[in-house]
Amino acid sequence: MTSTSKKGRSASTQRELSVVMPSGQGIQVKCEVKSRCGDVFDMIVAHSNLVEHFYFGLAYIDGRRKRTSSLWHKLSRHQYYLQLRKDLLEDRLSCHEETSLCLAGLALQAEYGDCMPEVYGRNYYRPDQYIPKSVMEKRALPYIRDQLLRLHISNAQMLTDESELEFLKVTKHTMFVCFYTGYEY
Repeated sequence: MTSTSKKGRSASTQRELSVVMPSGQGIQVKCEVKSRCGDVFDMIVAHSNLVEHFYFGLAYIDGRRKRTSSLWHKLSRHQYYLQLRKDLLEDRLSCHEETSLCLAGLALQAEYGDCMPEVYGRNYYRPDQYIPKSVMEKRALPYIRDQLLRLHISNAQMLTDESELEFLKVTKHTMFVCFYTGYEY
């Protein structure tokens, strides 16, 4: 859609934006030039049938500079991390046992920082708060504790944000073995 400006030039009233979804899929969106970020976000949510859209936000990239509210992005990412953790623990999101253990090790690093058994002792967490019930039923508690201690130690030096981001990356890359159950979308 175009219109003519006062100087006789043709001015477009729409623009095309490229949006990269968390899955990596690119979407082209046409919107009014005067559209706000919230309007574009609403169009993407509608197009994608995204149910739990409050976990996500938009970042605007102008040339090589990325403009986003870092606080919003951090909060959104943290909420998404918490939701995935909860879904894993409640067996709404399923994955291989090894992946569950790896994710639990990242969650321990995110929530406790570097592993210090000499300070906390070996029982500084409750395994059922990090490992899904389905895995807890298959393995003996000493095995789970040993694996989580090893994995937590292996994540040393990762900051909370880095651990949560790695948790999200692992879940993203293993979604072919993870699936939601019990929901109708």
